[in-house]
This record gives sequence, C-alpha cells and structure tokens, in this order.
Amino acid sequence: MRTRIHLRRALGRVRALGLAGFLFLAALAAEQAPGSIVGRVTDRAGNPLAGAAVTVARTDSAGVRGSTRTSETGGFQFAGLPPGSYTVTAEQAGYLPGGERVALDAGKRHTVILRLQRAR
Repeated sequence: MRTRIHLRRALGRVRALGLAGFLFLAALAAEQAPGSIVGRVTDRAGNPLAGAAVTVARTDSAGVRGSTRTSETGGFQFAGLPPGSYTVTAEQAGYLPGGERVALDAGKRHTVILRLQRAR
C-alpha cells in the first residue's frame, strides 16, 4: 500500500515537471518568434506615395537590413524580422525623407505610417 502511495506521488511530480518543462519551452519559442513591420507611405494630406523606397535597419545590432518599394496604395511589408529595435525610413523624389523607430516584440506585427513632407 505504501509503495502505491509513493508511486502515485512520484508520478504526480513527474507530470508536474513535464508540464513545467513544456511551458518553459513554449515560452522560449515565443520569445524567438519573428515579427513583422508593415505600413504605408503617404504625403502630408494622406495620399499614398507609390514606388517610395522603404528601408528597415536593426539599430540594436548589426546585420538585419532590408529594402523594398511601396505598392500602388503606398503599402510595404517586412516579414520574418527577429525581435529588436529598428529604424524604418522612406524616400521619394520631390519629398523630404521620413522615418520612425520601432521596438519589435517577438511574434508581433507593428504598423508604421510615414507621412512625407514635400521638398521646397
């Protein structure tokens, strides 16, 4: 009888440790999940700027950098980015460059609206 009680207690501890291990690994995986930065480039009036050059660069470490052009609706997207701090910049002929700093969390999607001012 005592052996069964000890065995049940031991199995309960093994289950609890297994659950704790699973939760730890799930949290660790979530920490490393890539995120994305999406957005639009517009003029000051909110009109989309198609074909604007958009660049993303990681500011808290070297290496992560990318560039794209905006769509007809001024939209852009950078997917699969590791968590960290980024600078997103946009340039378009006839406009002053604009940018924004972004703190990207693991597995999150951050939206950026860059409103460029017409150059004089």
